[in-house]
Amino acid sequence: MFFFDNFISTIAYAALLVSNCALNMACEILQLELGNMNLRLFGSPGKFYGQAQAHVSMTYIFIY
Repeated sequence: MFFFDNFISTIAYAALLVSNCALNMACEILQLELGNMNLRLFGSPGKFYGQAQAHVSMTYIFIY
């Protein structure tokens, strides 16, 4: 029974890694999009601000 439980937890962990990777990719794309949008609106500082904003919001989601 231990092997079975271990197997299930391994699959769950792998799924978590994959979904986490997908989330990170989505967050990267989101950061780029927000950055580009702010770049069009506010110029270069806006780009940095948009990426920082996206990063903070994603960190907030992962913590809670």
